[in-house]
Amino acid sequence: MLKISELEAGYGRVQVLRGIDLHVDEGEVVSILGANGVGKTTTLRAISGIIPAWRGSITFDGVTFSDEVPEKRAAHGIGHVPEGRGILTTLTVGQNLELGATLRRDGPKAVKADLDRVLTLFEPLAGRLDEPASRLSGGQQQMLAVGRALIGRPRLLMIDELSFGLAPLLVKEMFAMIRSLRDEGTTFLLVEQHAGAVAISDRIYVVSGGRTILESAADKVDTDQLVRSYLGDHDADITAAATPIETDQD
Repeated sequence: MLKISELEAGYGRVQVLRGIDLHVDEGEVVSILGANGVGKTTTLRAISGIIPAWRGSITFDGVTFSDEVPEKRAAHGIGHVPEGRGILTTLTVGQNLELGATLRRDGPKAVKADLDRVLTLFEPLAGRLDEPASRLSGGQQQMLAVGRALIGRPRLLMIDELSFGLAPLLVKEMFAMIRSLRDEGTTFLLVEQHAGAVAISDRIYVVSGGRTILESAADKVDTDQLVRSYLGDHDADITAAATPIETDQD
């Protein structure tokens, strides 16, 4: 479905990506792992068109992107939950969800059916549609960001740091939700520091210094070795159970 070859990109004169190679097959959950600052977020931004690729190729469903703007890529079926979630806190929860349907042309009935599905998946949002999104907890804001993306019916959904700032129980629930949605037909490309992403992935890539340095089937990965060898000393407290550092109690 998605193939990235020798991708290079950056910001201004600062090069961040120096040779990203990866592919995502339809029906997979693929995770990109690595420490802060190695190019994971930049990779997703280049795929979705937020920043231009300097060199290399991005091909999705047989279409090679060049200078297509993000909304054109979204129309092809690429969804993106960005770092920091990207919800509009001055709008209501319901208005944020409605934004996910901006590019759809299949009518309000189909959109309503998907909204109902999202509210079933994320029950804490169901009674808060008329509230400002700013009143949601961090975990609920993450639910809102993912729910908004799902309403766009992406074929490939890219999520940047799904686990960031979430309580361990909620991380477990969100990861389980990813596997469930994969089984229903959505393909995922996840960016994570959280080694627990390995357990829900079909394959993983490790990025370091703006380059892909490892590709592996997830069930062949030794998590302890992964942490020691590829994620750096500051992540040495991540165990095979992969409990994240907690900042949000909701």
